[in-house]
Formats: sequence, structure tokens, C-alpha cells
Amino acid sequence: MASQTVNGGETNRTNTQQPMQTVVVVQTPANDAINRYPRWAYLIFSIGFFAYHFVYGWFWLGLAVAAGDSASQDLQGYGALFFFCGALPSLIFWIWMITDSTVFCANGDRTNDPVTQICCCQCANGWFMMIPVALGALLRFILWCAFFGIVTDVLVDVDAGFAVDNFFWLFLSLVALDCGPAIYLSIDWYFYYGKEDYDGVLGTKQNPIRAIVAQMSVIFIISWAFIAVFEDIAEDAAPYIWPWIMYGLVSTACLVFAAFLWFSGSIKGNVVSNPVFRIICFVLGAAVAVMDLIIWGYFVSWMLDIDGEGSGWLIILILMYGTYFTSITVPAIWALFSFQVGETANQNNNNQAV
Repeated sequence: MASQTVNGGETNRTNTQQPMQTVVVVQTPANDAINRYPRWAYLIFSIGFFAYHFVYGWFWLGLAVAAGDSASQDLQGYGALFFFCGALPSLIFWIWMITDSTVFCANGDRTNDPVTQICCCQCANGWFMMIPVALGALLRFILWCAFFGIVTDVLVDVDAGFAVDNFFWLFLSLVALDCGPAIYLSIDWYFYYGKEDYDGVLGTKQNPIRAIVAQMSVIFIISWAFIAVFEDIAEDAAPYIWPWIMYGLVSTACLVFAAFLWFSGSIKGNVVSNPVFRIICFVLGAAVAVMDLIIWGYFVSWMLDIDGEGSGWLIILILMYGTYFTSITVPAIWALFSFQVGETANQNNNNQAV
């Protein structure tokens, strides 16, 4: 503000300045990378994974004890194999699944806070979560390879070498079922705990294509390898294995369509560029769900036909197998129904974050 004073004809100009006010705006930057959310499909997967390895862990432990008590030194050697490559991996999976379950309630705001606590201690680490599960998968793979060698020797000794090829396909199907989910679970935990990528592999919100590719790859191997088992055994096996034939076709369609979306640049995150693509995803998701129901129908039919001594344990094993088989497809089904339509920049997704 300016004022004038007249003094003997002299004019003085006095400037009176008011103090300047500086407004400082403090903004809390939004961290887009921290976007945790309840992964309900992953919860279903983890329940099936835990139940399967809990039941079959006792199975392998029982075999290990029985072989160890055997008078045959060869069988005693198998006891060590069953324990270290069968029961021990299951124990690792149990402990680490329980550890993983503490994350949901041990950490703060799901939207803004990263995962830092496991079992209420500041020890969240991607390698700590990934390596033991990957090691368990490797030990279980060694177990199945040993089984393959043992059974192959037996088949050759009894002049049944012609069946080795069929057993190889059965071996491959069992390896995919037993080891495949543990492999992509270890990768999921590396993303989740190590990279703070809270969609991981089995998430369905930000990058659902990961769950589709991971789980349908395992189902693809399980189905087609199981079908190949009966290639030389029976010419009329199709009426009995047609659900796995259909599942093989559905899983193949899922993988081919996922590859098309990815390499054509028609997908970015959970967004596809065309409403038709979204409809196709919905159809594939429904097809996978229907195949799960059909295979459950077979399981129930088998259980109703079981009778005699030990039938109770056999029914429990079939139930666990069915629960596990369903759980390793639920995230993929959920992911197929989670796509939206929008802009995808129409560029090759090799330039996008995986």
C-alpha cells in the first residue's frame, strides 16, 4: 500500500508492504504399485492346495514308515525317498501356506500399505517365500522321476516293456498335477512379496492373463498326457475319458486365445480392446467351470461304486483329488470373467509390464 506526505512542497512516497503469505501444499503421493486387495480366487486355490498336500503328506509318511520297517534293504532305501521327497515337501507346503495366511491380518490398509509383516514380524521377503516352495516342487519332481525309473525296470523285467510309453504319459500327467501348482505358486509369491506386485500370478484384478496361462498350461499337460495313456491300451477308451478330451480342448483354446490377445496387443492389464474378445473370455470361463462340474460327476460316480475294506480312505483320497483339481482352475475361471473393454494402446505387449 502506498501513501504520500507533503512537506515544504516536497513529496515523500512511503511504501508500506504487507508480509507475504506462502501457502505450502503437502501432497502424499499415491503409490499405484501398492494396490492390495482380497484375492478370493487365490483363497480357494490355497485351501485346495493345502488340503491336497495335507492328506497326501500323511500318505507319503505312511509309505516311508512302512518301507523303513521292511526287512528288505531295498525297500528301506525307498523309505528315505518317500520321506525326503514325499512327506518333507508336503510339510514345507503346509508351513508356508500357514505363514502366507497370516499376511491378510498382520498388515495395515490393503490399499496403501505394502506387505511387510509375516507372522507379526517384519520379515516379508520374496526369496524367503519363493525358494522353499520351489525346493519342495523340485524334491517332489525327483520322487516322480525315481518312480518312473523303478516302474520302468519292473515293466522290462516282466516283459511288459511295450507299456513304458503309456506309463511315461501317466507319469507326465501326475508330475504336472503334483508339481505344476507348486511351481507357479512360488512365482506368485515372488511377485507378491518380492516385487510388491499384489496381483502376482494368481490374482484376477490387474493382470488376469497370468492366472489363465499358468493354470491352463498345467491343465493342458494333465489332460492330454492322461489321454495319451490310453492310446495303445484301448481303442474304445473315448467314452470313459471324454471329459479329459474336452478339457484338453478347452485348455488349448484358452492358451491359444491368451497368446492371440497378448501378441496382437489386444490386451493391457485387465482391459481388452474389443467387446467380442470379452465375450469369448466369458464363454471360455463358463466352459472351464462346466468341465469342472462334469469331472466332479465322474468322481462322485466312482465314490458310489467303492465298497469293501479301505473304501473310506479311498473315498477321502478321491475327494481330496477332486478338491485340488477344482482349486487349480478357480483363479483361471475368475480371471476369464474379470476382463473389461477399453483402450489397450494397440501395441505389442512386450513393451508392457509383465
